[in-house]
Amino acid sequence: MRQKLYLKLEKMSPKICYGRILSSELNFKIFFFFCFIVIGFLPVPHFFQFNGVLGVGEVNAEEIYISNTGAGASDGSSCDQSRPASWFNVSANWGSGDNKISDNDTVYLCGTITSNSLNMVAYGSVGNPYTITSAPGQTAIIDGQNVLDRGVSAYYAGSGEVVISNLEIRNIAGTGIEARPGVALKIDNVTVRDVSQNCIGLSGNGGYVKNSTLIGCANNGITSNALSNGLIDNNTITLSGAFNDGITLHDGTGSNNTISNNTVSGTINENAIDIQSGYSNTSIFGNDIRGSNNYVIGSGGPNTSIYRNYIHDSARGVYLTAPASVYYNKLVNLSDDTYGSLGGTGGLYFTTADSSFVYNNTLVEGAQATGRAFVYINTGVDNASLKNNIFDQNKSQTTIVIVDNPAIGLQSNYNSFNTPHNRLVQSSTTSYANLTAWKNTGQDAQSIYGEQLFSDFNARNFNLLSSSPLIDVGVSVGLTTDFVGNPIYGTPDIGAYEYQPPHTIGTDKIDIEAGARIYGDGKFRDKGTTNANLADLTITPQSGNFESFGADEVRPEWLDIKNITWEATTKQWTESSSSSTLTNILHVVGDLRANKSYSVSVDATQGLNIIGADCTDGFCQSNSEGKIAFTYTGTYSEHTFKVSAVDSVGGGALLNPSTTKLKTQNTETVPEVDDTGTDSEAEKVSQPTLPASAFIFTRFLQPGSEGPDVVELQKILRRYGFFTYPTNTGFYGSLTAEAVKQYQTKNGILAVGVVGPRTLQILNGENVGSSKNNSSKGLDTALLIRLLLVLGIIPEEKTDMVFAALKLLKAR
Repeated sequence: MRQKLYLKLEKMSPKICYGRILSSELNFKIFFFFCFIVIGFLPVPHFFQFNGVLGVGEVNAEEIYISNTGAGASDGSSCDQSRPASWFNVSANWGSGDNKISDNDTVYLCGTITSNSLNMVAYGSVGNPYTITSAPGQTAIIDGQNVLDRGVSAYYAGSGEVVISNLEIRNIAGTGIEARPGVALKIDNVTVRDVSQNCIGLSGNGGYVKNSTLIGCANNGITSNALSNGLIDNNTITLSGAFNDGITLHDGTGSNNTISNNTVSGTINENAIDIQSGYSNTSIFGNDIRGSNNYVIGSGGPNTSIYRNYIHDSARGVYLTAPASVYYNKLVNLSDDTYGSLGGTGGLYFTTADSSFVYNNTLVEGAQATGRAFVYINTGVDNASLKNNIFDQNKSQTTIVIVDNPAIGLQSNYNSFNTPHNRLVQSSTTSYANLTAWKNTGQDAQSIYGEQLFSDFNARNFNLLSSSPLIDVGVSVGLTTDFVGNPIYGTPDIGAYEYQPPHTIGTDKIDIEAGARIYGDGKFRDKGTTNANLADLTITPQSGNFESFGADEVRPEWLDIKNITWEATTKQWTESSSSSTLTNILHVVGDLRANKSYSVSVDATQGLNIIGADCTDGFCQSNSEGKIAFTYTGTYSEHTFKVSAVDSVGGGALLNPSTTKLKTQNTETVPEVDDTGTDSEAEKVSQPTLPASAFIFTRFLQPGSEGPDVVELQKILRRYGFFTYPTNTGFYGSLTAEAVKQYQTKNGILAVGVVGPRTLQILNGENVGSSKNNSSKGLDTALLIRLLLVLGIIPEEKTDMVFAALKLLKAR
């Protein structure tokens, strides 16, 4: 009793305060102070809402417990004091006031109720629904025992909102939960089983059914009456009646409803999902539907979107009698062998569905001997569009049937066909045996025929293998994610599944045989057959980082790599890109020897558009890990890159270097340096006979090089005071490298400490000049012959002939 008085004081005090203040009583200040104390220390969010001038008004938020026949004092304060179910159905117990059901109240059901249906007399106002749910810690059951004609019913006329949750309703001789136009039922986590009519009726603006299980619905699983902005999501529906739909937007009119992520199965003698003409802009996605003896999805409502559904093991697929969008669905084993003749369809049926489009669906037949057309376009259907679809049919029926010839505005292209029989398309009375014949009509010009190479056909895994011919050969139709929500990479693939590149540039190496296609986020895929031989090659934007993309953004093609040669002495590959603005691309090339110099060329031109911190004139120094890094600053169409050893004799730069032999008249022994830098078997390296004062440098030199040419180099460096070691060692060490840097600085060359082409040119200029000052004209001729031999311009056996010819020429 004390609790009741306290609750009454809580509810009445705001009204009294408000009245006293407005009446301007003399003692209102004192009374207002009392009101402030009462209101200020009460849990206002639970007992009050604010509106009007002072923002104070009553909200009834009572909790009323109800059981089958009542218990205890039946005041409704708990399950032990619960009111009987019959109390719920008395109109006097509804409305504002104490101990009545009204806005924001919660009705808790206790135990199992068998005596009465719960017939709602009134409804919570919009935004202030009352709730019917199980008592805490219970799952209440309304068991009609096949006598009660309803479980919970919006029985009387009216409007408003009601929340129904966490209940089980079963054995009803009518409808499990009954709707009424204008009443928004919001149903969550409810089980309805074994009812003789509809499991759930839905209506109103914003009504929903979600997270619920409906089993044994003899008529419809969920039906609607004047539903708009509704949601039917994540429900499991199993039907068993003779005439039923799984989910139907049926009576009245409505718009902008969503049917998503439901599983519908059982004995479905009509459509699993059915949209009547009064309902527009319906979205149907993410559903797993099977068992329909008619069409799995039928839509007569305009602008229906049907996508990412798994439609399978039923008679027929999708039936459209109004414009619709059908994309990224998987349709499997759909064939009615008894329905119609050639006009029957196991896939998609268009009639009065102008301007519909069907994109990126995978349609695969089952193992039955006969079947019907995958696609049937009825007479008068204009501007239908079929693109990026897979039609894989192993039955002996036509893939596409078109009643009109030609179908006005038909756009069919970028599809994949695979069928065992000799009638691909039937257009009116004309048959087209194969894709080639059909292409002659102007349709499907870029479509392809043959095996699609699915990951596992028998397991119905229709993801594409990396070798599938359907990857990157579709056409952009404005979609950004596939059947399972994966992003699109490059040009869309054909079918419901977009192949996802499995490798990441910089983390994974590139297969030499396969090559690679790199996408805008740094992922890449193998372009051909792999052989497990990998190239340590990383290609990225100059920053080293690729662009970031949102979950539904297309990742564009970025760069292709092909024709990879990854030999011991040569690394070569070809890059291409469709982006003419692509530039400043960083390359990191591995599988090299540490701390060596390498020549980098582009399209056979040394150093073309090549820059880098450790690169000069197209020569790049490797780091301690055996990698070089350079940036290509040019633009793209297609370019061939080559990395090669600066020298292949006396400490070659690449792993496993080979030895180059120069064949001339006289020879001297020069040691070859092997992989570990130790002397191996000596090679005979020929040198032409020249006076001692004339030496021609014929190879690039770097730290680690050794031989007579290094001695000659040290002589020149000593002449300028740059090389001060007591003897000319013939070994290119750190002192020689520092002296070369000084020599390069003197001659206006970037000081890198490596003898490259520009340094060689200056060195040879000095020696040739010295020879001219101290030798006869015959010496110049000998120098020229030696250069011609080194460059391979003349063969060794022609040396005497060339020498005589040059002497004769000079004599003249």
